[in-house]
This record gives sequence, structure tokens and C-alpha cells, in this order.
Amino acid sequence: MASAGTTSVGAFDEIDQLAQITKEKNIWLHIDGAHGASLLVSDQLRHKLKGIEKADSFVLDAHKMMFLPGVCTLLFYKNKEKSYGAFRQNASYVFEKVPDVYTQFDSAEQNFECTKRPLIMNLWVLWALYGKAIFAEKIEYLCQLTQEAYQILKHEPDFQIIHQPEVNILCFRYVPPNVSDNLLSDFQLAIRNRIREGGKFFISKVEIDGINSLRVVFMNHKININHFHQLLDEIRKIGLELISGT
Repeated sequence: MASAGTTSVGAFDEIDQLAQITKEKNIWLHIDGAHGASLLVSDQLRHKLKGIEKADSFVLDAHKMMFLPGVCTLLFYKNKEKSYGAFRQNASYVFEKVPDVYTQFDSAEQNFECTKRPLIMNLWVLWALYGKAIFAEKIEYLCQLTQEAYQILKHEPDFQIIHQPEVNILCFRYVPPNVSDNLLSDFQLAIRNRIREGGKFFISKVEIDGINSLRVVFMNHKININHFHQLLDEIRKIGLELISGT
């Protein structure tokens, strides 16, 4: 399995190279593109998914980067017939041995949910009304905003950059000089908790190399880089309060 936008930092594997290896070894290649496969709708960013057409299967969560209400997950197979291999089972109360007029609409052999609402409707309605451009515009803006935030952090000596963002996820740490290394992880967690309690910003945390980091996912297309400056000010304010014991 390869990743197209990991949950922690939004990293992308070299899909094209992995596809060559799996083809030579006759290995099924699945792409976890729950977060990042939505970049396919952007002509500007889809190069990060080079080679995905060679994968045997991949998954895409439209309720992430395509900004839809959850849940709206799409699972793609390169070979339609092989899509039956993972979930088909012998259950006489569900599956018909003799095909009839209804079996052509039965998707239970291709997933693990026999009863569900049509998850695709949320995406289909917006796509039918606006096409792919509205999704591409939002994705491109938020990825560019993430790069701008990354450049800001590069010039802030009291912040530590964890990675160079590849999508709309940015992870970093607040590292003022008077916080010792053994307290750094708990310090990030305490800052995250205070920020969420304040209700002005929402950020998450993730462990990287065993140390907590602050994690920002840019999802709202109505924000701008000034909001990120405000977040950094809030982090500093809360960090200093924690250090002083107030």
C-alpha cells in the first residue's frame, strides 16, 4: 500500500516508482488517497499523484479535501472484475445465485455495507451544478496558503518546522528558549488543549518521532494568511502563560 497524503503530515509516496516495482513482483498496489487523492481534480497539483492510474485500487474521501459533509468515500478499481474479490461471500440471505432484474443494482459484493444511503449523492449534486473547477480552486488556494504559512515559520526563530508541506497539512512546534527538551512534548499538548478550550482556533496534534507537534489543516477557503499570524500570536501568548504558571 502507498500513501497519497498521509494523515499525520500529508506526505505523498512516489506512486509511479512503486507501481513499477509492484508490477514486476505481481503485487496488488492499493493507494490510500483518503486525504490527497482529491488533488486529481486540480491540473496544477495532480502531478503529486503521478502513476496513480497504474494502481490496482485507490480510495478517496470527498468529505476531506473536496469539502463535503461526511461520509463520502469513493473506492476505485483498475480492473472491474477484480473488485469482487475482497468482499464476496456465501450468504444466501443477501446474494442471489441466479441473477435477476435486481442484482444489477446490488453492490453488496463489492463493499462491506449491505444497507446504506447513496454516499455519492453529496458529490454528484455539486459536481453536476459546478463541475470540477470549484473544487480545484479551493484545493489550490488552501495548498498555496499552507506554503505561505510554511515560509512564515522559516523566519520565526521560536518555532520549529517539522516538514515541508505537500498538501494542506502543516506540523510544527513552539520552542521558546526556556522550555527544556524533556518537557517539549507535553508543552505542545498543553498549548493545543488551551487553544481548543479558547474556541478561537481549532488545531490538532500529532506525534512525530515520539514528540508531540502542533498540526494545522487548512480547510476553510475564507481564511487568509493574517489568520495564521493571529494563530502564532495566540500560541506565543498561551505558551508564555504556561511557562509563567498563570
